[in-house]
Amino acid sequence: MNRLPKTFDLTPTGEIVKCAKIGEEGYAENVQYTLITHESEEDLILGYYGEDDSTISIDTYFQLIEDYQL
Repeated sequence: MNRLPKTFDLTPTGEIVKCAKIGEEGYAENVQYTLITHESEEDLILGYYGEDDSTISIDTYFQLIEDYQL
């Protein structure tokens, strides 16, 4: 079973890292993403919403993980 983090940072080079705290390296450059859910009558939709108003689908999240493990 795969686990999804509630939040993560995405670096400018596309690497997923732990969220940087104020004053830490990457805090200003990285985009923080938060897990979002939406339930309709038939589906549960999962994705990530970024502090820059961008979104990442779950499929894209796993692709980013796979890309940096190679």
